[in-house]
Amino acid sequence: MARVRRTNEDPAPTTLGAPLGDLAKRRQPAGRGRADNDTQTSLRLPRSMHDALLKAADEHHRPVSEEIRARLEASLTPTPGLDVTTNELAAAIVKVAANIHKFYFHPWHQDPFGFAVLKAAVDFLLTSHRPKGDSVPNLPSASYAELLWGPDHAPENVARTFVIEALRGKIPGVKDDA
Repeated sequence: MARVRRTNEDPAPTTLGAPLGDLAKRRQPAGRGRADNDTQTSLRLPRSMHDALLKAADEHHRPVSEEIRARLEASLTPTPGLDVTTNELAAAIVKVAANIHKFYFHPWHQDPFGFAVLKAAVDFLLTSHRPKGDSVPNLPSASYAELLWGPDHAPENVARTFVIEALRGKIPGVKDDA
């Protein structure tokens, strides 16, 4: 049966004499009103995904609905401070990693073949975006890069430093000083 949209002239539906709109307002916890542009939806999730969301919500000290919203926003919002091409590259790498898990039943970091596939895919993706010209530092005078690595520094030295910074606190022997 199709739903019929109620107009302002139609009487509001009631439950035990109270308009449904009034009941909904009473059920809303104090201080947790919805913004005018919010909408409510429902969806089906596999039990395992719901359990994982409950665990993550508990770890972040927030309700599961806020955990879902935060994850959706993160998936739809580009990383701040990065250009479109970098965000697209990151999304493509994530998609390749997901496909490795889907087709080979293991995450790329748990399977040598999956690791090799991801490494090759990242190389293909980077090569498809390679700028023209030689790989030499293109710096303004007195830059921090020149101070850290010298005037003729190699890309591998810079990459090593950036990887250490990215992994700080995540691998044994690399401490998070912050």
